[in-house]
Amino acid sequence: MDYFDFGDGLYNFEQDLLDIPVYVRPRAKIHKPRVNPLVNYDAVKFRKKYRFSNENMLKVINLVKDDIAVDTRGGGIPVHIQVMSVIRHWGRHEIHDDCGELHGVSQPTTSRFCKRVGRALASKSSELKKMPTTLAEQSCIQREFAELCRFPHVIEAIDCTALVSIL
Repeated sequence: MDYFDFGDGLYNFEQDLLDIPVYVRPRAKIHKPRVNPLVNYDAVKFRKKYRFSNENMLKVINLVKDDIAVDTRGGGIPVHIQVMSVIRHWGRHEIHDDCGELHGVSQPTTSRFCKRVGRALASKSSELKKMPTTLAEQSCIQREFAELCRFPHVIEAIDCTALVSIL
């Protein structure tokens, strides 16, 4: 024990050391490396990974970029990375963890991107879907579908689902 005599009695420094609050620093945040596939991949590799061309991916990104907010806390993820990770997840039926690893984000973050980008695209659906408005347009499209793939009475195909017109 370290005891010192300061004239008015013995003083115990060990007790002072125990009374000092211990500050534990938070763990440093580790950011995964992120690459920009639009720049780093050539056209063939990009299409193989995303099933889109660079130009079409940029169209989708520009379509929803105003509707997707970038959270700036802790190193926000740019909109193009969010959209490309979601497109890859949906197009290749990958699990969130594999898709997120490619883009340098975690599985829960990829899941949040799916919700964000899905809502942004759904809000644009009225601008993107053009159904035939007149009977002449409808019959023209039905004739083209019948010639192309021998489907009678089909007016639209969305994600391999035929919408049949009942006359």
